[in-house]
Amino acid sequence: MAKNQKHRIRLLDYKGETIHRGVIIQYEDVYTKTLWHLLVCEPENKIETLGCLLINISGYYAGCVEYVLPEESCSLECKYGIRTNWLISNWDKLMFNPQYKCPIQSVWLIDNGIGL
Repeated sequence: MAKNQKHRIRLLDYKGETIHRGVIIQYEDVYTKTLWHLLVCEPENKIETLGCLLINISGYYAGCVEYVLPEESCSLECKYGIRTNWLISNWDKLMFNPQYKCPIQSVWLIDNGIGL
């Protein structure tokens, strides 16, 4: 893989137990065909009852915190990673807004330097 090339894998094909901070979650809005990107981040104050933050990094709401995940989403490997099976199981609950519907089959993970 070239030095600056990013690795991309469909969420359902990802075999790792943890989605680490720095990974980008990409999904397409079914209605508008807009691509959205969420960056997995750790909370600044590292409160024990919080999981990772998902920050929107595309479109009008870029820079806004889209989701604050609950502690149950945290990886067993590292505190500030998302359990892959938790994200898959809860994707439809996260995407509650019918304006931004995206089936789990259309969700991708993009390595942003830390590794998948």
